[in-house]
Amino acid sequence: MSNNLDVMTFPDKVIPEFFDKIINYYETGNEAQMRNLLNQRQAEMDQAFSKAGDGFFWRLKGKYIIRDFHPLVFFYALGLSLGGMSFLLFLRVFFVWFSSGNIPTINAF
Repeated sequence: MSNNLDVMTFPDKVIPEFFDKIINYYETGNEAQMRNLLNQRQAEMDQAFSKAGDGFFWRLKGKYIIRDFHPLVFFYALGLSLGGMSFLLFLRVFFVWFSSGNIPTINAF
């Protein structure tokens, strides 16, 4: 059985070695190598976090709706719907602002 946290696990020695390299590059004044190492690590972290989100809603449907219903699904649905509505209202404010030149009074608090 696969663990969902496999993507996020790192060997214990990787992080101290990374910081040792950064400190060494900083002390020697080699900013190009330090920047290159940081950009490489940022790309690795971005890839790890993007994989962590794959299939989130698929697992949510399978675990909390089909197998055994959990009320947390209501909160996810409410958050997604309110987030979508707030995004549309955000676009509306800019549309009215650019078309009329004034921000609507209800939004100008």
